[in-house]
Amino acid sequence: MIGCKLHLSFTAEDVLEDRIAELEKKIYGLDMKKGIETSLPDSSIIDNYNSAYTLITSALSGREKINSLIQRLPELESFTETDFEPSDLNTDMKVEYILAMEPEIRQTVEQFNQLKELLTVLDSNSLSNLPEMEERLHKVSLKYIEIADDVKQVNSETREMISRYNEIMLNISKTLIILDDEVSKFEKAAEPKKILD
Repeated sequence: MIGCKLHLSFTAEDVLEDRIAELEKKIYGLDMKKGIETSLPDSSIIDNYNSAYTLITSALSGREKINSLIQRLPELESFTETDFEPSDLNTDMKVEYILAMEPEIRQTVEQFNQLKELLTVLDSNSLSNLPEMEERLHKVSLKYIEIADDVKQVNSETREMISRYNEIMLNISKTLIILDDEVSKFEKAAEPKKILD
């Protein structure tokens, strides 16, 4: 293509049409991918806007009440804003509202006062020493586990001693019973025999 001059002349209208076409693709969700043929809608956004505007103006012509309403639309929209507070409310209505809300307001004040009282607990030094206290708690927990192990061992040894004691007492009882039987036999044998006439 050396020696060949390309002469492209873009007018402002062509650029504007290209931008509108691109916007239409984005709005209508048409992806212009290679190999896929898609068509744009029959009418452009501007044409739709113009026809809608024409329909609305022709429908409103000769209707004074609707026209006056449309002229007051900005004022009406200001009433729908969240931060709107009419300044000309009757004082009696304000007082009535406050009296109706009195229990809730009192409850809120009471909760706020309780919160202020409890805030001193959160600001106390004992909570600021938590890292130190955590270390001490860990040491105490380890000591408790050690003592618990010792207690288990002592309990086990105590049970074993009690079991031995019971065995010894059982053997002593058996021995005493045997001794009692033997003594009884000796006593019977040592008794003088009666002579029968």
